[in-house]
Amino acid sequence: VLGVAGSDGALVERAIGALEDEGMPSAWLRRLPIPVGEASELQRLGARVVPLVGTNDHFHLPSDRYPSNLDPERLHAACSGIVALVASLAEQR
Repeated sequence: VLGVAGSDGALVERAIGALEDEGMPSAWLRRLPIPVGEASELQRLGARVVPLVGTNDHFHLPSDRYPSNLDPERLHAACSGIVALVASLAEQR
């Protein structure tokens, strides 16, 4: 599951939409209530943030590696979705 947080709800929805548009199954996406860690510090300083938080039973363990615990198609969808989100935000400026 890929958790999506953000500095505001509209940004979270845009991120989720971009990920879904690029093929990330909605069942693999979870809205998180608030950014945590470094992202929360950046938000506190006024930055707009969209942290993505990966969660699985192997997170940060040696077994969390390719090929046993990596889905290249979902990874591609996640990367493509983030690129699309960044491009759309850049067009707004």
